[in-house]
Amino acid sequence: MTIIDVPWVKIPQTKFKQVGNGMRGVVFKISPQYVGKIIYKQLGKDKFELRDDKKSLEELLHESRISKKLYEADIGNVPKTIGVERLRILGSAYPTLIMEYITLPRGDKINHVNLPKAIDLVLDEASKAEERGLICGDDVRNPANFFYDTLKNQVRMIDFGRWTDLSEVYPEEKRINMSDSVDSLNSLEDYKI
Repeated sequence: MTIIDVPWVKIPQTKFKQVGNGMRGVVFKISPQYVGKIIYKQLGKDKFELRDDKKSLEELLHESRISKKLYEADIGNVPKTIGVERLRILGSAYPTLIMEYITLPRGDKINHVNLPKAIDLVLDEASKAEERGLICGDDVRNPANFFYDTLKNQVRMIDFGRWTDLSEVYPEEKRINMSDSVDSLNSLEDYKI
């Protein structure tokens, strides 16, 4: 597995402390219990800009919906998500995903002994999510997308922008009931030639 070293997105000093960033988002601590994620775009080698457009709002709303479904289903020990609000920062009000602040070490900060254990736990949680129609993105194994609690041997998953909710892709009336399909296949076994 390749770990991508994401450059630190340099944002001017604000009243909110920047606590991290990934390939698409910058995370600010907005209160003792909560952080906010704002999507950015890269303009050049070391030049970044926070996004304040309809597409970034839609992306954060999608991520919020996935996160809330996982949280309610108790899958992935997902941080509690408040929702998407506008955060006034750097002279504008940016769409911001507000969620619980996690103090555990992120997967890319843990040692090589714990990393394989943590990734196995992430894949177990992703499998549970799949059973509920929430399909993980290809970045689910990325150590920057989960935190690991060595005492509880538990992961806390984050970053669901690349996940798919099948209930959004296939509305109820178009969805196939998989148990009916299996029953149909089983009944065909009676007619083997």
